[in-house]
Amino acid sequence: MDWIAQRVGRSRDALEVTVGLDRLERAEQAILLSKLILGLLVLLMLVIGGIGIMNVLLASVAVAFGATALFRAFTEAQIYPVFRVPTVALAVVSAVFVGVTFGVYPALIAARLTPIEAIQRE
Repeated sequence: MDWIAQRVGRSRDALEVTVGLDRLERAEQAILLSKLILGLLVLLMLVIGGIGIMNVLLASVAVAFGATALFRAFTEAQIYPVFRVPTVALAVVSAVFVGVTFGVYPALIAARLTPIEAIQRE
């Protein structure tokens, strides 16, 4: 530091050295905040997309309530795949994880209907 002071023509005590750590810390905080905001937006989009998929599948189940009543001769395990196939197909087109997660709910509702409930909802 002495050679810098000589070169500038000042005394060593007159020089001030700044490192910029405060700027670096603020930049790191800004990056962290932006990652958090983007992560929340992605999560929100996935949930909204999942709700949309679930609504489409619930409408599909509502249309098929009469057929579900006819399926009651079968077990729940046999009915479930009938509604799972459109769920998986829609999930492949959109997002696999979200589609399957939100698509299971309508399939379970359809599989648990009694024949009377299915006919009443038709």
